[in-house]
Amino acid sequence: MKKHDILENISIDKLIFGGKGLSLAPDGRKILISGGVIPGSIVNLRILKVRKTYFEAQLLDTVKKSPLEQELPAHYQVYGGCKWLPIAYEEQLKIKTEQVREAFHNIEKYWNPALMNTKKPSDENLEIEGDEMEVFNEGTIKTGIGSTLVRKSPVFHSIVPSPEIYGYRNKVEFSWGKYISEKEGIHDTFRFGFHAQAQFDRIIDCDFCVLADDEINAIFSEMNTYSRKSGLPTYDPKTNIGFWRHFVVRKAHFTGEIMLILSVNHEFEEYNRKFEGDILVFVGKLMEQFPRIASAYLLQNSGRADIVTGEAILMKGKPTITENLLGKSFEINPKSFFQTNSLGAEKLYTVVRDMMQTTGGTLLDLYAGTGTIGILLAERFEKVYSVELVTEASKDGAKNATRNGVNNIIFINEKTEKFLPKFLEENKLETSRKGGNSGENGVSERGVLKSTMNDETEIGTGSSHFSEVSLIIDPPRDGMHPAALPDILKFNAKEIIYVSCNPATLARDLDYILANSEYRLTDVTPVDMFPHTHHIETVVRLEKNI
Repeated sequence: MKKHDILENISIDKLIFGGKGLSLAPDGRKILISGGVIPGSIVNLRILKVRKTYFEAQLLDTVKKSPLEQELPAHYQVYGGCKWLPIAYEEQLKIKTEQVREAFHNIEKYWNPALMNTKKPSDENLEIEGDEMEVFNEGTIKTGIGSTLVRKSPVFHSIVPSPEIYGYRNKVEFSWGKYISEKEGIHDTFRFGFHAQAQFDRIIDCDFCVLADDEINAIFSEMNTYSRKSGLPTYDPKTNIGFWRHFVVRKAHFTGEIMLILSVNHEFEEYNRKFEGDILVFVGKLMEQFPRIASAYLLQNSGRADIVTGEAILMKGKPTITENLLGKSFEINPKSFFQTNSLGAEKLYTVVRDMMQTTGGTLLDLYAGTGTIGILLAERFEKVYSVELVTEASKDGAKNATRNGVNNIIFINEKTEKFLPKFLEENKLETSRKGGNSGENGVSERGVLKSTMNDETEIGTGSSHFSEVSLIIDPPRDGMHPAALPDILKFNAKEIIYVSCNPATLARDLDYILANSEYRLTDVTPVDMFPHTHHIETVVRLEKNI
């Protein structure tokens, strides 16, 4: 079998993380299938790539529907972001639970002596095999003191479902564009909605998004009508011509405040005329019609990439909206990172809070984003270090810490793998040290940003305090940087809480930690933050194997 070959009447065995289907080719090799397939269906495929042990294929058409596929109400539409919508929610939870459990197959050896010298295959690890895994393994994965320890089995807790499965998103990004397909006989140059599955140059018109609430859908409908009547074309990245690009609606679940972000090509020749004409008038009327709209921005975007970026200009209202989580208040600006399911975020952070048993000492919050977890847990610790690469995220976190009266948290704008060795060295050599004068925006010469925005910050805590350090790790999908893994073990932390959005890279990182230390995995809790999508969060706890 080779690239572009057609495979007919292939049965979909299951879904793996990433939303891809898994099946077997006639020669026994595995097939990873993209295109929104459902377990139990019979499909026809086209091979896209040929790997050593598996194929990658694209769905062509469905020969027979799956018994798991449910009938949807007529106004429900399946877009690229909600491919699991036809699957009943209880089945979605079962699939996600199985994905997490299967990702852990290769590390069961650490609590099951019978598997100590074996390696169980895991379908969840297919996509991190090959070049990516070889780079990670180089000088990183070792067999150390933990490889022969017998540990107790971890507790696999039941998956925590999302409190709401429809209308749960507090941020929805709509796109303008085209849908041109000679094969389908479609030549539509004005579309407003979402990207077609696996076809980012095509937009599918949206009438109603089931992941957004009624108010967001109503605002979208008004913008849809207005933009179509404007006479201005949608943006074309190939020619850099056109006006309409993206429309983002953010809504704080607990306060109800709404922010609008309109992204346009400000280099379009009719931009000035249109903006100085009636866009401001339209936005004003929209705010009258929907009184909870508190903020409206214009993003001037001249780049060709299909991302929401550019200079943010406040058209009307206030600069930020406010959301509340677990008794804390958070400001959100147009570019802030914030969990897109507010009720689900409370569930996730409650799992983290309840799983962490330590109080006192120092907390290192790594890959911290805007520092939400550190802010929520700060009252338990003497000091919190929130480490994040993105400068704007650190600044947002510092503002929110001050807003909530949290004054024992220090925001550090640096890569985790760069911060850890510096922190270890400073604490080893000096028991107390004062930072230099702050630079612009509260960033010190060391890259340390304090929530209080003062000029000095205490860095050293003394090597004797390393036994009182606790770690929270919340990395991106790729998991921890290989260079950071050895350093986190040097802290001899009381406990480690790892929050993951990718079960495969979570298991990979745990493999290193367990092989090279005396930690044991005590708890595993999946949390479904994103119903009708393939995404799953997993929270795990590690403690010393005492």
